[in-house]
Amino acid sequence: MNKLKEALPIVQKNNWSNPWQWVLISLVSLKLFIHLWSANRYGFHRDELLYLTQGNHLSFGYMEVPPFTAWMGRLARVIGGDSLFTIRTLTALAGLGVVLLSIQIVKKLTQSNKNSSLFAQVLVVACILASPALYRNHTLFQPVVFDQLFWLLTYYFLLNYLLHSKAVYLLLLGAMAGLGMLAKYNMLFCGGGIVIAMLFTPHRNLIWRKQGWTALSVFALVFLPNLLWQYWYDFPVMDHFKGLYKKQLQGGNPASFLWSQIRMHQYITAPIWIAGLVYFLKTTRLRWLGWAYLSTLALFILANGQAYYFNGIYPLMFAGGAVLVSQLLEKIKFQKLIKPPLMITLLIFGMISMPYGTPFLPISQFIDYTQQTGINPIKRLPSGRVSNLTGDYADMFGWKEQVKIVADLYHKLSKEEKEQCLIWGENYGEAGALNYLGKAYQLPPAISVHGSFYLWGAGNPKATMAITVGLSKKDMEELFEEVTLVQMFKHPYAIDEEHNIPILICRKLRQPIRNKWKQWRKYVFS
Repeated sequence: MNKLKEALPIVQKNNWSNPWQWVLISLVSLKLFIHLWSANRYGFHRDELLYLTQGNHLSFGYMEVPPFTAWMGRLARVIGGDSLFTIRTLTALAGLGVVLLSIQIVKKLTQSNKNSSLFAQVLVVACILASPALYRNHTLFQPVVFDQLFWLLTYYFLLNYLLHSKAVYLLLLGAMAGLGMLAKYNMLFCGGGIVIAMLFTPHRNLIWRKQGWTALSVFALVFLPNLLWQYWYDFPVMDHFKGLYKKQLQGGNPASFLWSQIRMHQYITAPIWIAGLVYFLKTTRLRWLGWAYLSTLALFILANGQAYYFNGIYPLMFAGGAVLVSQLLEKIKFQKLIKPPLMITLLIFGMISMPYGTPFLPISQFIDYTQQTGINPIKRLPSGRVSNLTGDYADMFGWKEQVKIVADLYHKLSKEEKEQCLIWGENYGEAGALNYLGKAYQLPPAISVHGSFYLWGAGNPKATMAITVGLSKKDMEELFEEVTLVQMFKHPYAIDEEHNIPILICRKLRQPIRNKWKQWRKYVFS
């Protein structure tokens, strides 16, 4: 137990007379406030609806993702209920964990130079506040925020081991890497980058030593339940990856990936995280961190990964850059004249870009704001739609309206028809909304062939009719004798694939849906 206490982050004694201490507290509080203020805006994102529905079917795996996010969603709902605010508060707290851990890394790196430590802590938080990508990652209830947290914990405990040579750090490293794999398979890149980095430094011996294999064993033990689940279901993750490569990961190139690393976190922060890379590479005992960045970057480029997959390493790079910048400023006579403008500049850029990363403003005000700033301005079209609204924001609109229409149709049915009626969504967003938001209208569980919904089957075996969202009239006419178009659903802000889609009532099912279910396995990731 004593060893475990030593391994966990230790809060150093605070210097309350130093004004930078109060600045640090204010910035950390600001980070949390921004996300809590934004938590209830717009509506559930389609991915959030999927993960929350997965939480109703607790398992060690799902078709698209590992189970950790679904587990956390279920836990949050048990504690705080089903509201959007509750779910996104969990994400905000995980994002706050990333901030606090970044501060702890700075403290660890500055133990021998207390003079520069406090300003470096402030600087790393300011960099996180200046990053639009991290606002986005710490807003939505998705695996990304947990992935970042476990990346940072993995680096933190390996750093502690290499500085202090205590075996307990490696056990914790293995556990965090294992949990990271249960959050997002992206952890493979983090681990692969660390192993390659070790080969370029004297720490390579750790790979072959008993302690290294012990950490690997802990990792395997934590990850094993999901691996067994994948084996039991014939590794659906491989089909998912194939689908990703067809739809999202083709056409990328190293230049665009590298440019995205600068653009995602704003140009103003680039000198800081690049300084972090320089700091790690020039410091002998920390050189493996610099190589970890470069090797992980190379792995993502080779794999044609999306740029945001790499976001988990940037709080670490901000920490290294903050340490180097603060050390350099300590050598400058007029440092007191430089530090405040540096912080203010980062915060100004951060606050300008913040509404683009998290829904801080009501949607109408946000549209006006983009036109005023001229940054990716959103235009109102004569049709009532808008153009240039980001996909993540657009994906938060339309769900409750879809569910309300379906609920009105369902409750107009006779009692006998209700007992024989399926609720069917074409994709996991529609099915997730019908499941999660439909509870308030006493709708039966929705079915879908898309994603993990396929695992949960064809629904009511007595069904003879269905209310469908997003499925084409032509396809439904192959399954039902009578198909009626109720309306084409439209919404001014919804993403294109959820705008102008059919809502149908289908009657006289030709044959039980379950007879077709196995044939439709090929459409799970289409």
